[in-house]
Amino acid sequence: MDSKTSPEILRLSEVTKTFRQSRSFFSGTKKIVTALNRVSFHIHKGEIFGLIGESGSGKSTAGRLIVHLDRPDSGKIYLNQKEITRLPGRAFRPLRSRVQMIFQDPYQSLNPQLSVFEAVEEPLVVHGKGKRARREDRVVEILDAVRLRPPERFFYRFPHQLSGGQRQRVAIARAMVLNPELVVADEPTSMLDASISIQIFDILLRLREDLDVTFLFISHSLAAAHYLCDRIGVIFRGHLVETGEGKAVITRPGHPYTQALMDALPRFACGEKGRRYNALLNTRRKPPAPSGCPFYPRCAKGKASLCSAHAPPFKEIEAGHQVACFLAG
Repeated sequence: MDSKTSPEILRLSEVTKTFRQSRSFFSGTKKIVTALNRVSFHIHKGEIFGLIGESGSGKSTAGRLIVHLDRPDSGKIYLNQKEITRLPGRAFRPLRSRVQMIFQDPYQSLNPQLSVFEAVEEPLVVHGKGKRARREDRVVEILDAVRLRPPERFFYRFPHQLSGGQRQRVAIARAMVLNPELVVADEPTSMLDASISIQIFDILLRLREDLDVTFLFISHSLAAAHYLCDRIGVIFRGHLVETGEGKAVITRPGHPYTQALMDALPRFACGEKGRRYNALLNTRRKPPAPSGCPFYPRCAKGKASLCSAHAPPFKEIEAGHQVACFLAG
């Protein structure tokens, strides 16, 4: 799809979120952890935008802020150009049918006491969508769409009676049954093997086409993002460091952190073929000044006089491809 011609459905502007860690046995003070630091990005209607980073980078926090499971400390979030940052629960409730989330662990997100039919029907009941017969028809439609076929065969099964891939399909069906505009998919295949993951990706692609839904795809895997995403944002310790078209970010990574993620991808049966960026130091440097580049301690290309003292602004290294690095390009 051509995202450049599509209207904007979501925008995060300078969003910051911090958490206070609990006091430890040896310390009486609470440590403040910055999960997101002035993060800004936008998503066009109908596209799949990948937010990629290692564990603890803040990508799941961004997803939780979008669906109002958490609130930001500062910054603004817009849905269809309407600010939703601090809407109270009652005011946000009508939007919940339009913004849904697929969680990482389907066994934890599904109520073990509800059958597949009850789990998928529940959002329709909560939001008062249709009578019983119409709700049943809708459940059949969406179970078929996620390839649980024939749907009636799964109605009275419970989560413990399903495989991991089947549970995740039920979780996807539950998120999609309200026909939302935007779905946050938080590591939806991290607990599945590669062959099942590909099937889930194909289901998401088909749902995007058939239901005209937009996805924020959260993952640690650039390989998954390459397969699925139109555009990619790379996040490191709460800082967005690179954004661009999926192919450009994968084939021409501009930030040393993105290059390090590329180097971490396995190259089975390739020997020494393929470009290696060697962007990581073997031994970390001392942390930079608070105003310095967050990746400087791990960056093999960093310069002390520049990177340790100043935060790099975003710059465009090619059309639509931006990198927060002084040395990029």
